[in-house]
Amino acid sequence: MSAISAMGASEGWRVERRGGTQVEAPLRLTTRGRVVLVLLVATVVALVTLWGARAVASGPGEPVEVRVHVVAAGETLWQHASALASGGRDVRDVMADLAELNNLSSTGLQVGQQLLLPVDPDFGR
Repeated sequence: MSAISAMGASEGWRVERRGGTQVEAPLRLTTRGRVVLVLLVATVVALVTLWGARAVASGPGEPVEVRVHVVAAGETLWQHASALASGGRDVRDVMADLAELNNLSSTGLQVGQQLLLPVDPDFGR
C-alpha cells in the first residue's frame, strides 16, 4: 500500500503519491462561484430567448384593396410607383412594395402581364 499526502499549493490542492505522480483534487465551487455560474447561464438563456423572439415571423399583413391592371407596351414599374407615391414618399419604397405585392423577382414588366395596383393612396405605410 502506498502512502498519500496532501499538500497546499498556490494554484489549489494537489494530492501527491510517493511514486512521484500527482493527482489533482476534484473542482469545488464556492458559493460565489455558484452564483456567478447561475447568473452566466441565466444571461445566456435570456439572450437566446430575446434573439429567438425576434426571429419569429409575423402574421400576414393587413388586406389591401387592389385593382388589376394589364401592362401595356412601354409601361414601367417606376411609372406606376410614381403615380402611387403620395405625401413625399420615396418612389423606390413604393416600387419595393409593389414588387412584394405582385411577387416580382425583378422590376421589369412584360406586355400583357397582370399587375395588382393598390386603390388606397397610403399603401405600404
